[in-house]
Amino acid sequence: MALGLATARAAPLLVSVAATLVLVSRVSVAWTAAEAAGRPRSLRRALTDVVLGDGLLLAAFLRACGSRRVTWRQRQLRIGARGLLVQEATGDSIEGGARPCVET
Repeated sequence: MALGLATARAAPLLVSVAATLVLVSRVSVAWTAAEAAGRPRSLRRALTDVVLGDGLLLAAFLRACGSRRVTWRQRQLRIGARGLLVQEATGDSIEGGARPCVET
């Protein structure tokens, strides 16, 4: 119980430390990428890149959560009942000896 109380009291501090570390690391990656690309560097641009990049990732994640269909290399696949990828046209499962996603 004492550990639970100590953790509950420290939780807001831990959350702010984690959020600060994430923000600093994301901004440093954006800054380094701008430098490598030869683009002008500024804190405002780096923060804009971070917000836009994370927003795009969130939009892709939410779109993926709402659909069971995937297009991969001009093939229509869906996620089957057991989590396996199933080809739309044939209904074959990708695993277990069925046709592979990529022909060699």
